[in-house]
Amino acid sequence: MINIKNINFKIHNKTILENICFNIEKNSITQIFGPNGAGKTTLFKIIAGVITDYTGSIFINNKKLIDIPIKKLAQELTFLPQFHNFSLPVSVKDILIAGRYPYSSLFSSYSKSDMDIFNNAVEEFELQVLIDRDATTLSGGEIKKVMLASAFIQNVPLILLDEPFVSLDPLSAIKLKNLLVKLNKSDKTIVVISHRMELMYPVASDIVAINKGKIIYSGKKDGNLDILKETLGTNFKRQIIDNKEYLYFDE
Repeated sequence: MINIKNINFKIHNKTILENICFNIEKNSITQIFGPNGAGKTTLFKIIAGVITDYTGSIFINNKKLIDIPIKKLAQELTFLPQFHNFSLPVSVKDILIAGRYPYSSLFSSYSKSDMDIFNNAVEEFELQVLIDRDATTLSGGEIKKVMLASAFIQNVPLILLDEPFVSLDPLSAIKLKNLLVKLNKSDKTIVVISHRMELMYPVASDIVAINKGKIIYSGKKDGNLDILKETLGTNFKRQIIDNKEYLYFDE
């Protein structure tokens, strides 16, 4: 689905990413992890087309990223950054229905199909009680839920999430992780930058370890915890209980 070849990026002669090469397979859940300052968010911004002054090539479904028009790219992927700030009053409903914009023409109104997708998302993400709320009044967990629903409404095959569990309480984080797994089962490719190894590693099919702007490992998750220690400098233990995988720090 995504082929990343020899990506290099510098800011003021400081190397941020160096010779980044890896693939993201269709319908996978890929976790990208590494210490702060490793270049993870910069990499996401490049994949999402936000940063363009890099060298190397990115292909999405065999199409070169730089050749994909912005509106067409919005039909291929959605990028949910770490923080969402709503400085102006806007309703949750308006945020959600805007997810259909990439499929509309300049002068057309939203179709019955658009509204059906909207209504399904409201039900799927249990947003009925939030639909008329001003987005500036939402909690961090509610905002993340709304933005993920917006990605669902946008109906793209690829969803990029940068640290989606930041500021969430344990229950909200677990619910969000379960939503990601559910989206993946509906043929969505999920790529998540996350320090929350105990949440994402057990459900990931693929991992990308990055440190100091370089790839340490990319590919299928094989349970080799040495990769985690090499990248994060921390010991982990892994257990399988009732066919369910658990990962935790080994202090």
